[in-house]
Amino acid sequence: MSNFIVTRSGRRFYYEDITEDSIDIDDIAHALSNTCRYGGHIDRFYSVAQHSVIVSELVPAEYRMAALLHDASEAYISDIVSPAKRMLGDYQKLEAKITEAINKKFNIDTHNEIIKKADLNALYAEAMQFYGSVDGWNIDDYAFSHPITPFQPKDAKELFLHRYGIYGYDDFLRRS
Repeated sequence: MSNFIVTRSGRRFYYEDITEDSIDIDDIAHALSNTCRYGGHIDRFYSVAQHSVIVSELVPAEYRMAALLHDASEAYISDIVSPAKRMLGDYQKLEAKITEAINKKFNIDTHNEIIKKADLNALYAEAMQFYGSVDGWNIDDYAFSHPITPFQPKDAKELFLHRYGIYGYDDFLRRS
């Protein structure tokens, strides 16, 4: 039996043979928009896709694509909460392999301190909004405040794709 998943586009994504052709931006947007942050342990649905858009808004223009796709591997292996992820060495290796293919496909580098800082700033804002505190999160050095209105998956996907540049990001924001 082969280890693969069938993505939204109908592609087969083989874990033993990850190729650039198996990666698709619509598959990424669709999966991330249906994946809830924090393992679903928040009081309303908030997607990885929407989080990714926020991170992409916190970096200079030349890092925006990489920031938007910084969690794109989760489209193919799901989101595992960070404390558990740190304990799963094989998961981390697979995640790195998928991230490498995504970076190559989109000609980006998601391993960047600017993106990591933006990701932590978004985490701070999310923790404050959804949990009311950052106590024990080891992100006390961040003070970014960003009101977050969680979108439904369909809207989060559209926002993600607009940010990617397929349709026109500014037009979507004017309609929202």
